[in-house]
Amino acid sequence: MPRIGLLALRHLAGRLYRQGGDAAHRLEPSRTGSNKGFTATLSQFDRRRRTVKERQDDNPKPPEEVRDRIWELAEKIDICMFTTWDGQEQQSRPLSARVRKDEHAVYFLVDESGEKNAQLERFPAVSCVWADNGNYKYVLISGQARVSDDRAKIAELWTQADLAWWENADDPSIRVLTVTPERGELWDSPGKAMALVKMASAIITGDAPKMGDNAKVDF
Repeated sequence: MPRIGLLALRHLAGRLYRQGGDAAHRLEPSRTGSNKGFTATLSQFDRRRRTVKERQDDNPKPPEEVRDRIWELAEKIDICMFTTWDGQEQQSRPLSARVRKDEHAVYFLVDESGEKNAQLERFPAVSCVWADNGNYKYVLISGQARVSDDRAKIAELWTQADLAWWENADDPSIRVLTVTPERGELWDSPGKAMALVKMASAIITGDAPKMGDNAKVDF
């Protein structure tokens, strides 16, 4: 367990103990210096959580705000895991996304030789996942993808970072991969520190922690 999480649990245990709650005894760290007591408590918590229905669509915001937040986080995080289907199994790889809300599209610059191009010809349905692990924020966009040789769009999307892969925007091997979003999902936590506090509180109450907003929307 992260040190900050352990300290938070000790703090909560101490408060309960001073209030005379018998739950504090179950959370009190062992005198030997080990964390076995906490490990056992976490195991009990995990068993209790499995009896609680998972929270879904825990987001009071209207769909338009959810969509706006998905676009915002996808653009901010940039790198996503781009997943295709080859007819037998999923294939995923990290790609830098050019997110364009006003065009209702997510663009990628790819090489003409990539195997994903052939996969998309047969199976155009794809998914893109962005993860900000440091702040517990995650975004999913799924939709239809296509690859084209649109030289004007390639020039528009070109950045200096692309020099790592091609000499310039005029390289004839560059293709633009366009994803048209159809569905999205958002997991939007208030942050790591708050998430740890909520997990510590859930250990005491036995309830599933409210980790932030989660919602699915159609685009």
